[in-house]
Amino acid sequence: MAHTSTVSALSGELVASLTGLSTSKDAAAFKRVREGAVRAFRTQQYARTNQFEVHKTLDGVVEKFQILYREDLAEALDLRLKKLQPLSTKWTPEILSLLLELSDRPLEKTTLSDLDRLRPPVPPPQLTWQDILREDPLTEEGVWDDIDYAAHGSSDEDSFYVDEEQEAAKDTPATSIAEDDLVASVQQFSIVPDATHIEKIRRAQKPFKSLSSHSEDFGGELLSIGITELMVVRETLFMLRGLPTTVFDLESETGIVRFKESVALPQSSSASTAVLLKELAGLGSRVNALRVWSREQHSVALLQSFQDAICRRIWAFDRSVSTIERKFMDEKGCAVVSIIEICTDAEILARPLLQLQGLTEDLSTRLYPLQCLELLFDRVCLAQLTEDPATFEELGIIFFTCLQVYLRPIRGWMEDGHIDKDDRVFFVQENQKISDLSSLWHNRFSLRLDSSGELHAPHFLRASFKRIFNTGKTIVFRKSLEIDQDQDTTMLLEPSLDYHSVCKSSSDGDLLPFAETFATAFNEWVDSKHTVASVTVKQQLFKDCGLSRSLDALEFLFLSRNGALFQAFADTLFEKLDNRSRSWDDRFLANDLMEAIYSGVSPVDTENISIRTLPNKARIRSVRRLGTILIDYPLPWPIANIIRKHSMPTYQKVFALLLQVYRAAYLLRRLAFVSLAANHRIRTTHLLRFRMSRFVDTLQDYLTETVIGISTAQMRKELAEADDVDTMASAHQAYVQKLEAQCLLAKNFSPFHKAIIQILDLVVAFSDTHTSLHKSNSSQGENSFTARQKQRRRRSALQAAALHEESDSEPDLDAEDGASEGGDEYDADTEHVGILEGSFPERVRKASKEFDKLNHFIIAGLRQIGRTGSEACWEMLAERLE
Repeated sequence: MAHTSTVSALSGELVASLTGLSTSKDAAAFKRVREGAVRAFRTQQYARTNQFEVHKTLDGVVEKFQILYREDLAEALDLRLKKLQPLSTKWTPEILSLLLELSDRPLEKTTLSDLDRLRPPVPPPQLTWQDILREDPLTEEGVWDDIDYAAHGSSDEDSFYVDEEQEAAKDTPATSIAEDDLVASVQQFSIVPDATHIEKIRRAQKPFKSLSSHSEDFGGELLSIGITELMVVRETLFMLRGLPTTVFDLESETGIVRFKESVALPQSSSASTAVLLKELAGLGSRVNALRVWSREQHSVALLQSFQDAICRRIWAFDRSVSTIERKFMDEKGCAVVSIIEICTDAEILARPLLQLQGLTEDLSTRLYPLQCLELLFDRVCLAQLTEDPATFEELGIIFFTCLQVYLRPIRGWMEDGHIDKDDRVFFVQENQKISDLSSLWHNRFSLRLDSSGELHAPHFLRASFKRIFNTGKTIVFRKSLEIDQDQDTTMLLEPSLDYHSVCKSSSDGDLLPFAETFATAFNEWVDSKHTVASVTVKQQLFKDCGLSRSLDALEFLFLSRNGALFQAFADTLFEKLDNRSRSWDDRFLANDLMEAIYSGVSPVDTENISIRTLPNKARIRSVRRLGTILIDYPLPWPIANIIRKHSMPTYQKVFALLLQVYRAAYLLRRLAFVSLAANHRIRTTHLLRFRMSRFVDTLQDYLTETVIGISTAQMRKELAEADDVDTMASAHQAYVQKLEAQCLLAKNFSPFHKAIIQILDLVVAFSDTHTSLHKSNSSQGENSFTARQKQRRRRSALQAAALHEESDSEPDLDAEDGASEGGDEYDADTEHVGILEGSFPERVRKASKEFDKLNHFIIAGLRQIGRTGSEACWEMLAERLE
């Protein structure tokens, strides 16, 4: 039982020291945390430290020091371990184990001279009587004489002190003044008070003694005691200054003032006197309540500053009350004694204090330090609206005084990028777990929100929080770039931010609302720190970090800025695909190919190019297989804060779409139109090829010129005009989103993207069908039987290969048996196998019908989103496709 109580008591002390909770502040929370700690201590499963292992480890450390030629260090450690043995307790192994865990390269960092500092200082020698007598021997005259203590009686205390003074005067050594001139008694300096003055004081005190010992008459009502109006005035002035009085009762803990109802003025009725004293007591209660609040302890610097400002204002109020009192103390003056005038003057003087007292009441119900600034700001605005210049000035000065304290962390953040880890008032916080420089701007720092999800900052500063936040991040970004801050020779002068500079700087300052005046002054203060830092970082990004070079590289690799280079890469890839090479999508060969093609382009760093392929179940002849080829191009960390990682998938999707469009154009260019039989299918085939070519060319021109060209130029212009890194990152992010939407790659445009892919697959199927027919017609001169036998064998072999390939990629799909003659070229591996069955004219007719359906769907959809959206390019594309 004793052990349990000991653990509970120690746990309570630990909780109080770590959390600040106690039974007086929050008993329920304190009890809950303490019980959790006691439960954790009871259920802990950690074993005690093995003392033998600890001694073995220490012996090994001593031996290690000896082996490494540090005998001095080994001897010092061994000597102290031996001295520790007779002083050991049951906790000695745990202490030694902790010291071993905390040790950090003792062989290199230990200096034996530091041990001298641990030795306790040598105590001074003990003072003895021999030393005292040696310096001051007792050889003076009269030092051993006897003293007659009975010479003085205890009956007369005054005569004792007088005789004592006389003895002291006799025993005092002779001086340069003759003894006859010395005054032997202090009675000659005593002033005997005049009895008449004492009687006057007693007569003046008589009413107050009657107040303090008031009684009731037989009817149970208080007896009225009359006092002069001057007495009430004096007592009122004392009460307003927080002093104890006889007319008013003051509670020191709460500051509440109550008047005594037995007071009556001879010139007025009891009822009117009570109303007047009640009003004065209410005024004194509010003023004294403010005094009580000013004596409380606060740990937040903002509240401490507000408390100091209140104390200064109370001191000024007390001086004003003393000035009023001085009028009645002047004997030559002819001041009119009026308690009503005193009440009126006190209300005027206490008006700012009453505003502050109401503010402290709101603060006591909300433990929120920033509420102090917000309430002060609102009271200042209200004082200006009610045309109370005195209160407006007093509250304005207090507001700007507290604001300077709140601006300290903001100034440190905007000038040095510094954040105090223990500061819970500033609205910026640092995430220590994130150390990646590529996300320095976006993830290292974040805004602190309150419990309701709002920004943890005063409401009148929320309009400027973004620039404050970005300025500090710019300073941190500049330090990471190792830019010398001394280069900022054009640093703007910080404008003053106090009451006189903000509210009294211009002639029309009283005409403008305080909120607008303050917002203008605060924006100027923020701009003085924001401009230069952002310009320096922007210049560094463009000049030394290579932002323009990185943007050029992305355009060359992903967006087909040079169509000839992009076409060379695509054609080589397509040739391998048409030759049915299994290595057509080999990432190593594709990577070597791209490095060889772009080796002469200066913005592109070919060593950073990396190509990877993703698994895909699409048929090998489908353009969807081209979407599995992905290009990775890492960027330097300063550029990665502008071109973020989540933007790269959009670049890769645009690259895949361009590659698919290039694939369709490549197949249509290779179609050989020779003179076929003079029938209707020649005209139908030519018409379908023309319409497909027009669709592909229109789509390619729309992507490269209308979307990529215009959007990229606009993005570069916005980057050049950006103010800071955040604006540059936002401009690029908007560009990526716009690129994704206009290329119909966003999720809400997926039906149109699927329709485009189906048309491109239809082009592939049409090309394969036409090629197979052309080869079939070119072999008509051969022996029909032999040709049919060879053709059958080739078709059977290709069908078997197609079945094997489909079983690897799509085990649930049925293999096709070749839709036409000459099946050695047409693999029938698109989504339109069912449409392209039958004879050649029937297949062309079905392909044309399917193309019309998909084309009309795309046109109607583009017109619909063009009317409801904000992009004119969709309507333009629909017009060109029609």
